[in-house]
Formats: sequence, C-alpha cells, structure tokens
Amino acid sequence: MPADRDPPVLEVEGLSIAVHGDHGPVPVVHDVGFTVGRGRTLGLLGASGSGKTLTSWAILRLPDQDQRVTVRVLRLQGRDLLTMSQRELDRVRGRDIALVQQDPNAALNPYLSVGTQLCEGLRLHRGLSAREAEVRAVSVLHELGVAAAVERMRSYPHELSGGTRQRMALAMALLMEPALLWADEPTTALDPTTQAQVLAALRARQRATGMAIVFVTHDLGVLAQVADDVVVLHEGRVVEAAPVEQLFRAPQHAFTRQLLACLPDRTEASDV
Repeated sequence: MPADRDPPVLEVEGLSIAVHGDHGPVPVVHDVGFTVGRGRTLGLLGASGSGKTLTSWAILRLPDQDQRVTVRVLRLQGRDLLTMSQRELDRVRGRDIALVQQDPNAALNPYLSVGTQLCEGLRLHRGLSAREAEVRAVSVLHELGVAAAVERMRSYPHELSGGTRQRMALAMALLMEPALLWADEPTTALDPTTQAQVLAALRARQRATGMAIVFVTHDLGVLAQVADDVVVLHEGRVVEAAPVEQLFRAPQHAFTRQLLACLPDRTEASDV
C-alpha cells in the first residue's frame, strides 16, 4: 500500500497555545493542525518567532509551565497522547517518538561517553545486549558519515567537534527506529557537505523503515531536499499547507512568497 494511504502516524487538530502576560494569557499559537503519514516528511516552516518551537514542545507533550495548551486531537499511530499517563508518555518518547534539536548538547550528557549514551536506549527499550547495541550504533554512525566510529564511541561530547556531536545526537534518535522523528533545525550548524550527507542518510533510513519525519526549519533550501509536504507558520497561524512542489511552484500566501523571494536562485524542489 502506498505510504500516503496508510493511517497517519501523527494527527494534530486544534492546537492553541497561550503564554502568561502581565495582564493575563496571551495567545501565541492559533488552531494549528496537520497530519504526517508513514514514510512521509512534513516540513514545518516559519521564521524566528513564528511559533515553531512552541508548537513542537506542545505536540511532544513537553510544554513550559508558563504556557496554557489546548488541543482537540493529538494521536500517534492512532493512540491518544492526551489521555496517556506520564509513565506512558515517557515510554512513547523513548521508543516511538525521537527528538533531534539544533543544539546537540541538549541530548548529550557531558559526563558519559557517547557510546554509553548511544547504547543505553537500545538496551533499555529494545532489550539488546551490550555487544548487539554497540554493533548497531557503529552501523548508524557509519551511515551518518562519522569517521573512526568505534573510536568516537569512546569519546566524551566535549572531545568531539560540533558537527560530530550533532551526528551523534541524530544517531541516538535513529537507533530507536522511531515511528516519528521530530527534527528541530537539526542541520543548521553543519557545513554544506556534512548537511547533504546527513540529509541523504535520513532519506535512506526513512525509505528502509517507513519512519515519518517532521522537519522544523526556516530554511527553504533544506525543505526542497527533504520535504514531501510543507506547513507554513506565520505569527502562530498556519497560513499555507501544500505539497512541496506546489509550494515552490505557486505559493499562495504573501509570507510564503516573501520567503521564496529571499532564495538566491528560486531553487526548485527536488524529488526525495
């Protein structure tokens, strides 16, 4: 069955967020909704301050205490995330949803070797032995272009370059073979060559596993390489949602047209 006919991996309807202000709640995200299918990549596009990060935290059920979140529907593979206990959510986030952020230091413990951290989830959630986990971790590091992967596994985060730390954080997410990868600006700090290598590895892993991806970014050039569909956020609202080819060919909203006008050569979306 084609991936886009499968039931959605992620369903979001009616997501709104307010933050505390001096005179009461201030709405900042308004009635956001979208779905992501198996084997599909949704680009969540917006400028700084558009609500991308707030939306991400709310969907992952990681809101700040100073926020008021309301949402009508929030389902992962048909399971209602709104009714889950904290223990159930922790299990889902450990196995079924993986998060990669722009700053790898948010994912890596400075006091443990990266090998220990890469293998921990596999042993805890997948029941692998120490040796099995290490073999799988090294394999994924090779996919992501990490040189001397076995030696790097013994390193601590501060001993690695920023680009290598980011690939370690991405490997930690991919190792769990999640149903949904939530990637929040994961390649922004990478040089162009490494970025292309990582994006290619993501596409290959997605084809092999059927993983759904939400790729949060302000970079249309990256979306042209990875996204199947794009949701455009502006001032906390969805102002446009379309297949990536259509968005590049015939953007409907003035904000989207403004973003496209900033591209150096009006890059055409490519098949992924």
